Amino acid sequence: MVPNLFKDVDEGMRPTLLFNHLKEKKKCLVILDDMWQHFELTDVGIPVKRDGVRLVLTTRDLGVCEKMLCQVKIGVRPLSDEEAWALFILTLDSDQPPSQKLVAEDIVKECKGLPLAIVVMAGSMRGEVEDHVWEATLENLKRPGVLEQSMKESVFPILVHSYNRLDKKKQLCFLTCALYPEDRSIPRQELIELCIDEEVIHEDRRRKMYNEGHRLIDELEKACLLEAYGAGGRGVRMHDVIRDMALHIMNENNAPCMVKSGLGLEDVPDDEEWLPNLQKVSLMSNRIRVVPPSISPNCPQLATLLLSDCFFYKISKRFFQRMQGLKVIDLRRTGITEVPKSVMNLKKLNALVLTLCFKLSRIPSLAKLTSLRKLDLRGCIKIKEVPDGLGMLVNLTYLCLRMTGIKRIPDGVVCKLKKLQHLEADYIAVKGEEVGKLRKLELLHCRFENVNELNEYTRHATTIESYSLVIGAHTDFKYWRLGYACGDKLIYMGEGEYKIGETCHLPRDVTALWIQGYGGTWNISSFMGLEELKALYIEGCDEVSTLSGNEGQPEEPEGQLEERTSPPPGDHCPNLRLLGINGCPKLKHLLVPRHSCSMYLKKLESLEIYHCEELESIIDEEESLTSSTSPLPPDAFSQLQSIQIVNCPEMKNVAGPELLPLLHNLKRIKVGGASNMEEIIAVPSLSPSPPPIPAATSTPFLPLLTMICVGRCHKMKRVLTLEVFMLLPNLQAISVDDCKEMKEVIGGQEESLTSSTSPLPPDAFSQLQSIQIVNCPEMENVAGPELLPLLHNLERIHVSQASNKEEIIAVPSLSPSPPPIPAATSTLFLPLHTEIYVERFHKMKRVLTLEVFMLLPNLQTISVYDCKEMKEVIGGQEESLTSSTSPLPPDTFSQLQSIQIVNCPEMKNVAGPQLLPLLHNLKRIKVGGASNMEEIIAVPSLSPSPPPIPAATSTPFLPLLTSIDVWGCSKMKRVLTLELFMLLPNLQTISVDDCKEMKEVIGGQELDHGATSSLFSSPIPAVSPGDQLSTRKLNLKLSFLPELESICSWTGLRDLIHVIEISRCPKLKRIEMLDDASPPPSLEEIVLIEEEDGNRDKQWWESLEWVHPEAKTTLEPYVFVYLFRRKIPLRETSRNRQQD
Repeated sequence: MVPNLFKDVDEGMRPTLLFNHLKEKKKCLVILDDMWQHFELTDVGIPVKRDGVRLVLTTRDLGVCEKMLCQVKIGVRPLSDEEAWALFILTLDSDQPPSQKLVAEDIVKECKGLPLAIVVMAGSMRGEVEDHVWEATLENLKRPGVLEQSMKESVFPILVHSYNRLDKKKQLCFLTCALYPEDRSIPRQELIELCIDEEVIHEDRRRKMYNEGHRLIDELEKACLLEAYGAGGRGVRMHDVIRDMALHIMNENNAPCMVKSGLGLEDVPDDEEWLPNLQKVSLMSNRIRVVPPSISPNCPQLATLLLSDCFFYKISKRFFQRMQGLKVIDLRRTGITEVPKSVMNLKKLNALVLTLCFKLSRIPSLAKLTSLRKLDLRGCIKIKEVPDGLGMLVNLTYLCLRMTGIKRIPDGVVCKLKKLQHLEADYIAVKGEEVGKLRKLELLHCRFENVNELNEYTRHATTIESYSLVIGAHTDFKYWRLGYACGDKLIYMGEGEYKIGETCHLPRDVTALWIQGYGGTWNISSFMGLEELKALYIEGCDEVSTLSGNEGQPEEPEGQLEERTSPPPGDHCPNLRLLGINGCPKLKHLLVPRHSCSMYLKKLESLEIYHCEELESIIDEEESLTSSTSPLPPDAFSQLQSIQIVNCPEMKNVAGPELLPLLHNLKRIKVGGASNMEEIIAVPSLSPSPPPIPAATSTPFLPLLTMICVGRCHKMKRVLTLEVFMLLPNLQAISVDDCKEMKEVIGGQEESLTSSTSPLPPDAFSQLQSIQIVNCPEMENVAGPELLPLLHNLERIHVSQASNKEEIIAVPSLSPSPPPIPAATSTLFLPLHTEIYVERFHKMKRVLTLEVFMLLPNLQTISVYDCKEMKEVIGGQEESLTSSTSPLPPDTFSQLQSIQIVNCPEMKNVAGPQLLPLLHNLKRIKVGGASNMEEIIAVPSLSPSPPPIPAATSTPFLPLLTSIDVWGCSKMKRVLTLELFMLLPNLQTISVDDCKEMKEVIGGQELDHGATSSLFSSPIPAVSPGDQLSTRKLNLKLSFLPELESICSWTGLRDLIHVIEISRCPKLKRIEMLDDASPPPSLEEIVLIEEEDGNRDKQWWESLEWVHPEAKTTLEPYVFVYLFRRKIPLRETSRNRQQD
C-alpha cells in the first residue's frame, strides 16, 4: 500500500519512492480525487507516458483537466429521473406506501438530478412515516431561497468551496445570474450587458468588454457553476441548487437582495419588504400590472432594479422617488405607456433599458441624466421622435433606436455624443459627417438619405469594427442577412442616380454590398479597390446585361488575346465569395471573357441567380468553343462550391464546355424553373463524333460534385448522359421534382450498358447514395435493368406522384423466362440500400418483387403512402416462399426494421404467412388508413388444420418487434390474437386510434392460464418471473375506439402492463387485468387524455365496473388526467372540483 510506502520518509523523498514503486507495477490505476489546481505529475512521482499506468482525476473545474492534458474529458451530467429515483430509494433504505410515493418522486425532481442533494434529502427523510411531513417538505423545497436545514449544513459547504475559489469579478458575475428566474435560459449577450451596466466589467472599448464577459462566463462553465444551454451555446443556465446557494450567499452578506423573479406575483411587494439597505431587486417575469401610488420604497442604497417581462402598464411616479442610488433600471418587455418623470431625476442612473416596450409612447426629457451611459429603446414602435435632451447625455456610450418609429435624428445631436461606442439606428437617417467624426464609435447601424451623406461619412470616418449602412429611402429587412453571412461591414445601395467609384465613394473595407434598383449602365471597374468585398448582391437592375465584359464593346485583337498568359492587373473584387443576382431582366451572360473581362471570381464559393428572363449562360461561350486557348485564367471559378439557378427560362445549361474544366471544387447544383433547359452539364460536341470516354478517366471534370437538384425543367428528358456521369465520381444525391418530360435519371444506358465492352469502370456509381423523384409522370423507373448492377452504394429511393408507374426497380426480363435467383448471391446489385419511400403510385400493386428484394440485403425501411391499388409489400410470395426448395437464403429479411403503410385501402395485411418467419429484425409496424385491412399479421391457415406451435417457441416469428401503431383501419376488430402476442416477446407499445370496429386489443379472450389453443401444442403458460415475457413493460395507447369492449381478458397480461393512455372508449366497462387487490407490479401510470372540458374521461373512469372491491382505490395514485398539455393527478383534479 502507498501509505506504508511513505511511513517515516521525508516529504522530499516521497516522489522518488512513488516513482520507483509505480515503475515496478505492470498495470496500475492512479486516482486523483477532487482536484482544484493542476501540477506536474513528475513533481509528485507519477510516471508520465509509461505503459500500464493509467491516471483518472475528478474535478469540478474543467480548466484543471485542460491544464493536466487529459486525453479524455467526461462531463458528469445531472442524473436522469430514473437514476435519481433509484439513488433516492437506495439511500432511503425503506419501502414507501403508494400515498407517499408520488410526493417522494416530486421531492426527488426538486433536486434536479444533483446526486449530493438527492443523498442529503433521502437521509433527512429516513424514518419519516407521516404523509404531512413529506408534503410539507415538498412545499418547502418549491419555495425559492427557502432551504431545508440539511441542505444548508451538508450541501452548501461543499458547493461554496467552488464559489470561494473564484476571483471577485467572477463571483459578481455568478451572483448576477441568480437574479434571473429559476430554470431560465439566460442569453449570454443579455447577461454580459447587465454585467457591463452594473460595472462588473469595465474596459475602455466595448469589444474588450464583450470579450471579457464571454471569458467570465466560460470560466464559470468550466467551474461547473453554470451550464451552457440553448442552440449554439448562446445561453447559460444555473442549476436550481446552485441558484439557491447563490441567493443564500447574496443575503448572508451585509448587502442583501430581494429576488422574487418568476414567481407569478400579481402585486408589488409591500413597503415593509423593501429594506433600506437593499442593493439589488429582481421582480422580472411576474404578472404585476400596476405599481400604485401607495408603494414608495425607501431604498437609498438600491443600485439595480430589474422589472422586465412583467405586465406593467402603469408605474406611479412615487415609486422611484426614494431610490436616488439607482444605477440600472430594466423595464424591457413590459406594457408601460410612459416612463415616470421621477426616473429622470435619478442623477446616478447608468443604464435605462426599455427594449420591446411596444406601448411606450412618451419619454420625458433626458437632460438631467448626465451620468447615463446606456439608453436602449429597441422595439418601442410608438416612439416617433428622438427623446428631448438626448444631446445632453455627454457620457452616453450605448444608444439603440432600432425598430422605433423615429425617422431621423435631428442635426447637431449625434455630434455631441462624443463618447458613443455603439449606435444602432438601422433605418433612421443621420448626418454622415456627424457620425464620421465620432472617434470612439465601434458599431454603427444607420441610414444616409443620399450618396452625398455616404461620401461625407467615408471622408471623415476612421476604421470601425462593424457597420451596416442603408443609402437612400427606408427599405425592408431582407438585406441584413447578407451582412450576417459575409462579414460585419455591409452597405445597402437603394435606388438613385450615382456611379460607384465616381459620384459614390464606398469605404474600402466594405465586406458585403447590396445594390437594388440601380438604373444606370454597368461598369465593373467601379468596384476597383474593394479588396475586402466578400458578398455582392444585385437586385432589380434593369440595364445590366453582363456583370463583366464591357457590355458588348469590341473585343481585343485576337493575337493580343492569345498572347495573354495571366489576367490583367484589374482583377476586381478578388476576395468575392458570394454573388447573388435577382430580377435583372436584360442579363444574358454573367461574364463575356472576350470583351475585356476584368472579374475572374477566383475565390467565389456560392453563385445564386434568380428571375433573369434573358439569361442564357454563366459564360458567353459562342466565340470560344473552337479556340485552343481559353480567355479565362485556369484558377477562375476554382473555389466555386454551389450554383443555384431559379426561374431563368432561357438558360441552356449550367456548366458548358468552357466553364466545366474550371469547376474543381463544385459540390452542389440546383436548377429550378429553367423551362427550356435540356441538359445541366454540356460536354464538347465535335464532328464527326465525340471521342470515346476512357473506362477510368484520370482527371474528372467535377471531382467533388455531390448533389444535383432539378425542378420544373419541363423539356429535360434525362438528368445526365452516361458520358457526363463518368465525370462525376463523387455524386451522392440526385433529386428531380416536377419535370413533365423526364424519362430517365441517367441517359444513354441502352447501348452502352448492355455492350460486352462497357465503357464504365467497375466503381462508376460507387458514391451515389440517394435518388428522389417527385411528380415526373413520364419516368419509366428509377433504376433500369442496365443501371441496377452499378448502384453499389445506393441507400435511399424516394419516389412520389408517379401515377402511371408500376415498379421502382426493374430487373432484366429475358425470354423464355427469367433466370433463377441464387439462394446466396455473391454480387448483390444494391448491397447498401436501406430505405424505400413510395407515395401516390396509383397503379402499383406491390413495392418490390421477390427477385428485386433479393438484391437488397440491407434494406431497413419500407414506407408506402397513398397507393390506391397496393395489395402487398413484397410480391411473388405465394409461389416461392411456400416451395420446399425456397430460393431465399435464411437471412434474406434480416435487416428490415420498419414497415409503414398509410392510405393503401386494398392492403390486406402487412406480413403474410409466408413472409412472417423471415422478418427477424423487424422493430416497427405502422398502419394507417388501410380501410379494408382486418389483420396486421396473418398466420398460416392450412387444411385440415395448421401445425401446432409450441407454447414456448425457441424462435419467435418477430423477436425484435417493439411497436405496433394502427389508426384509421375501420374494418379491423382486434390488433393481435393472443397466440400472436405470445410470439412477440419484445413488443412494448401498442397504439390504436380511430378504428371504428375495434372490439378488443389482444384477442382470444377465451384463453387463460392452462387453456389450450389451436395454434399451440400445449397450454399457454402463465407469465413467470425471469421469462422473456415477464421482463418487458407493455405500453397501451388507445383513443377514439367507439366499439372497444375489452383490452385483453387474459389476466397474465397484468404482470406486463406499464402505462395505459386512454381516451374516448365509451363501451369499455371493465379492465380485467387491473381488477385485483393490488396494482400490477410494473404499472407506472394510467393517463386519461382530455381534450376539451376535462370531465369526459374522468366520468368514464368513475363508471368502470370492478369485481374486486379495493381495485379502484389501490389504482387511484397511478391515475392522471392529461389536460391542456399538463399531466395532473386524478386526486388533485377531484380535490379542485370539490373546492369549486
